[in-house]
Amino acid sequence: MMKKMIGGIAFLLFGLVLYVSVRNQAVEHLPEVHGWNGDKGRFWQALSETGGLIPANIAIAFCVAGAVLILWEIAEDYLGPLQDLKHKYKSDL
Repeated sequence: MMKKMIGGIAFLLFGLVLYVSVRNQAVEHLPEVHGWNGDKGRFWQALSETGGLIPANIAIAFCVAGAVLILWEIAEDYLGPLQDLKHKYKSDL
């Protein structure tokens, strides 16, 4: 029962650590960025130059997957008993 919750927490924490580390590298590189292309801005150019675009996207995907697993576990824990009550009282009518 708790496997999804533990996995979700692990994915969420891993994603947060990865995102923060990639972001810190980009912020440290910001003073060296003097020009940038496109509408994204200086931070995204620094993120691109440090090779952090793919890890940042992976980190976001891990965070989303972790949140989905956590919400799935919560939904199973709370909606399961509600469905049982619904079927119990529906059969009494």
